[in-house]
Amino acid sequence: MVNIALLSAAHVHTRGFLRNIAEGTTRPTQVDRLVAAITGQLTREELDADLRCAVDAVAIMEACYQSNRSGGWVDVRSAA
Repeated sequence: MVNIALLSAAHVHTRGFLRNIAEGTTRPTQVDRLVAAITGQLTREELDADLRCAVDAVAIMEACYQSNRSGGWVDVRSAA
């Protein structure tokens, strides 16, 4: 048994095995990411991906609200 408290952020315990996680470059998040966007530190691709993520989040939330009102399943693609 592996003590989870001893695992580093670069490892994950799955199916009884300790596996390495590929380490990548840490990118700014939240307020730091907003500042990075304003100051031009993010690429166009990163900004486009952020926008797609925001649009998806709004569509998902709209489907949740519609589902709550109707009491039934709402397809996210039709909620947008």
